[in-house]
Amino acid sequence: MTSRVKMISALLAIVLLVGFISLIPRSVKGQDAIEFLNGVKMQGMVKEIRNDKREFDFEVVIGGKTFLRTYAFDKVHTVTMKNQRHVVTAKKAATNSGVAGAADQELVRSRAEVQQAIASAGDSFPDWWEETKLEYPASLDLNWPLKPVGNWNSQRNMGQFIWDVVNPNPRRWNAGIKLVFQQWQAQKSDSEKNRRNMTTLGSMFFNLKQDYARAAYWFERAGIQKGSGQSVKLAESYWRLGSKPMAIEMVTNRTLPVSVIKLHGDMGNYQSSVKLANSFKKGGSTNPLIDMFLGDALRHNGQIGPAIAAYERVISSTAFKNDNYGKKVKARARDSIEAIRLLSAANVANVRDGAYRSVSTGYVSAVEVEVKVAGGRLTSVEVVRHSEKQFYSSIEDTTAQIMKHQSVQGIDGTTGATITSQAIINATAKALAKGAK
Repeated sequence: MTSRVKMISALLAIVLLVGFISLIPRSVKGQDAIEFLNGVKMQGMVKEIRNDKREFDFEVVIGGKTFLRTYAFDKVHTVTMKNQRHVVTAKKAATNSGVAGAADQELVRSRAEVQQAIASAGDSFPDWWEETKLEYPASLDLNWPLKPVGNWNSQRNMGQFIWDVVNPNPRRWNAGIKLVFQQWQAQKSDSEKNRRNMTTLGSMFFNLKQDYARAAYWFERAGIQKGSGQSVKLAESYWRLGSKPMAIEMVTNRTLPVSVIKLHGDMGNYQSSVKLANSFKKGGSTNPLIDMFLGDALRHNGQIGPAIAAYERVISSTAFKNDNYGKKVKARARDSIEAIRLLSAANVANVRDGAYRSVSTGYVSAVEVEVKVAGGRLTSVEVVRHSEKQFYSSIEDTTAQIMKHQSVQGIDGTTGATITSQAIINATAKALAKGAK
């Protein structure tokens, strides 16, 4: 498609959008929705479009107060009105070189804008909410005590039902989230259960849906503190929503989970990853995941030699909680080193057309990936075999990132499912190397 045709198509889309708006009655709040290029969605009402400035005004109601915000066309992917979806700015595809285009650049927002996005998401239900029906066994204990009763029983104990039945089954994610929301409504008067339920909602929106605005909303309501188990996920939510300063502020604490090392690497702060790893070790920690996350952070930022050294320290460690777990983590470290050494061979531009498969170590067992290459481009990245039980969203997210970047370099592994994400990255690199010219 020529640039002239693209321009005409864009102008026609704007004309249709303006004409459509003029036909819509404005008596009902929240009938419109916008989706930004980063995937964040907001409900409200389109008020005025200014074509000469390529911007429009959007009204949202947050906490009972009405706010009017102006958004540029090039920041918005779609506008939906009366169930009609209009593409305002198309999402750009990755180039052959894997260099991100404008749509792939890191989103940057002010603190106020991030807080607005969080509040707007929290005051609205997801698009799928109304059509989702609750689905759970009659034997499930809806009292949901803070501690499970008796032996492991996923048909009775709520937390075990979420772990065994909801998390491994994408078709049940929406119903699972809605069930926990129902529990939150029913148990608000119990402060401990209330906090547990809100934290669970934050985790589910983060882990399963990668809905970072709603994840942050529920984590904040639960009062997640710096240094707590979920603080790294709240920090990542802030970063994904566009505020690195808010993220860093959340993870400046001496009692942080070691996964914060990788988050700093994902945000481009690998020097902070090194400092944190050294700090953990000076504090007496021998946790081998310190070096595993450090290796991931260094690798993500192109620090190949130090990354390999970190992975080698994992392989030589004897501080694992049990032999079986140690074997899995060490296997993942070996796979990561192999994938690094195959980077030049894994350059998709140097891979012959065809389909290639390889495996890498996942959390439960091997993860097998098939890649398809045509004309120097990845046309498909698919996980064809795995036994992972938790957070399948990492599979979709990681393969999508590889496709977008047309490379295994610079991919952010999903927090909470890091082992699965890295297994996909490593297996993809090994598969591509098989087709090297």
